[in-house]
Amino acid sequence: MQPVLESARLFFTFSKEEKTDYLLQLTERRVEEMTQKQSTTTVDRYQLNFAKLEKLVTEVKNPEQVVEKIKEVSLRQQEVLAKVYNQVPEEAQAAIINAQENSAKHVERMIESAQTSVKAKEYKDQTVQIRQMERVKNQNRIERVLLEGDSQINPAESVSGELNSERELKSLDSILKGEGQSGNSATMAPAVPVSVQSTVKQQ
Repeated sequence: MQPVLESARLFFTFSKEEKTDYLLQLTERRVEEMTQKQSTTTVDRYQLNFAKLEKLVTEVKNPEQVVEKIKEVSLRQQEVLAKVYNQVPEEAQAAIINAQENSAKHVERMIESAQTSVKAKEYKDQTVQIRQMERVKNQNRIERVLLEGDSQINPAESVSGELNSERELKSLDSILKGEGQSGNSATMAPAVPVSVQSTVKQQ
């Protein structure tokens, strides 16, 4: 039922800027779902949201600044998914990698189109570094457990605790706080063009 409601709301949101904001909210929702339960359906919907964003940014009035906001949100989500990767069973890790890599490809193309190829390369390098650093951290946890000789400690439980305590999943409202806007992504009220529309008005 949820996908139907989300599609209907997106369809009846006519402003390109509002559609962009709403799709960003949906990517936040998908990541939150993946921190709790990993499924190919959720991963597919997450990637579809970014595919729609890639098409939509070519139609907004200020694509460069819109893409900058998408990049910021994406990098935060990459950090969360990197931690989720270390938390889930091995059979679920491929889905997380798929979500990270394919969403990053969409964002990379958006950056290259709206900004520069240099910035696109910088973004790509950042996403790779995020994934590698989290793998190193996880390996260090495993080695520490082995050195301490406590076979009952599960490194994945440590990762799970970090996800909850650090609140890595930063909401879109929090990311946009510096622009003086407020929203309610939890209740998913009618979309308000938080960052995009306010930027356009200033020109």
